[in-house]
Amino acid sequence: MLDDAHVLVRSRLSALSHRQDDDGSGKLFRQLVDVLSVYATFEINEETGEARTDSEMTAIHYDEITSLQVYKHNKNNNNNDNDNNNNNSNNNNNNVFIPSNLRNDSTF
Repeated sequence: MLDDAHVLVRSRLSALSHRQDDDGSGKLFRQLVDVLSVYATFEINEETGEARTDSEMTAIHYDEITSLQVYKHNKNNNNNDNDNNNNNSNNNNNNVFIPSNLRNDSTF
């Protein structure tokens, strides 16, 4: 839920995070965001409470990167489709990297 709402990103970009006051409110907020960051990225399965292995964490990371690449790929294709001045030969952006250990031949 924290990832979906981009809580950490929004907190780090907020005005309070950049505030340099005498009362230390900006510093305290940054410290709290840092603590939240540790717990938000904690290597534990949220459903079972068990520690995740290095391979599970790597797979999660690859899934996030792949999701970003697919999003960017789809965004580029939509921009290219809407641009009447582009040549069709420039729309060869079908190279989305998917690590071999995460490929499922039935879906790709």
